[in-house]
Amino acid sequence: MKLTLPPDFFSSLFSKAKKISSNKSILAWVFILGFSISSFASSGLFDAYAILNSKGAGNTYTSYTSFNSLSLGNFVAGETLVLNGAQTKTFKNSGSNVMGGQLAYRVYLTGGSFPVFNYINLDFGEDYPTPGDQRWETNNANVNLLSGLVDGNYTLEPF
Repeated sequence: MKLTLPPDFFSSLFSKAKKISSNKSILAWVFILGFSISSFASSGLFDAYAILNSKGAGNTYTSYTSFNSLSLGNFVAGETLVLNGAQTKTFKNSGSNVMGGQLAYRVYLTGGSFPVFNYINLDFGEDYPTPGDQRWETNNANVNLLSGLVDGNYTLEPF
């Protein structure tokens, strides 16, 4: 399985579907993440990372800006690509508030039916020195994105 992202992956703020293709066993594109942040008025996110563990090498924090055309390598039966979560940095001001974050994703056979989204809640991490700036993170979700997939072309879709 070879994971690659197209150059325009983040052009619509984490909401485009991405393809997964296969080498010998399974072909996959990495999606990164789509964040759902509950917020009001003047708030949003200013940075985001996917937390992936490819083939047991340990957690890697990869900035969403680094995922354009990123290849995560080839995967064969028995290897893993673990999504351990995500980190997002948020801002709030003018009386607004950020109540949390979520990473939503789904993996499906390209051309097949769309399954429901899976969610990983992001826990509060810390307040930064700049008033209103915060970090939200989960780094131990342990989701093997390749689990149960058979040879074929897949789409990994964030929301």
